[in-house]
Amino acid sequence: MFTLSPAPKMHFRKLAWATFAVVWAALVLALIACSNRVPSLEERAIALDRQLMCPICDGQTLDESHSTLAQQMKEVVREKLAAGETVAQIKAYFSSPDRYGVAVLAAPPASGVNIVLWVLPIAGTAAGLAGLYLIAKSMRRGSGRSTEKADPDSALLEPYMAEASRALGIETSRRETGRAIDRSKTGT
Repeated sequence: MFTLSPAPKMHFRKLAWATFAVVWAALVLALIACSNRVPSLEERAIALDRQLMCPICDGQTLDESHSTLAQQMKEVVREKLAAGETVAQIKAYFSSPDRYGVAVLAAPPASGVNIVLWVLPIAGTAAGLAGLYLIAKSMRRGSGRSTEKADPDSALLEPYMAEASRALGIETSRRETGRAIDRSKTGT
């Protein structure tokens, strides 16, 4: 059987780590190079089309809709981007009260009454997780309880059971669990 001595193993490990580091560095540099690329006018327009809803379509963004109004709104988006307006300015233009209002925005602003739309799912999730934690905690705590603690009538039955055991000649002893053991059957 062929085995490597410690020196070649160590050299192999160093080579593997060096290769990993070079590949990782190349990936990071590639990502940095790609992130500095300026998107074209059409890419910016498509991104904005995905953020604006079609006012006459049910639940469709401008990007998804094929209606005449959506096509006209897409043209306006491209004209305004070509004129140098920012995404925020174009959104403000379409969402102004005299145009389509905030309903045209795919993501409602996190202010005013709309804050409920942003906070409610987070609060509901937190409350649900807290409830699950408390239920699991109480179930874990309740699993170690003995049956006598849960049964209030067992204390009332204790004198009767002791008298019945004496009358039948059965010798009993108490364990930690509180159950009576028939010593004649156990052999002790």
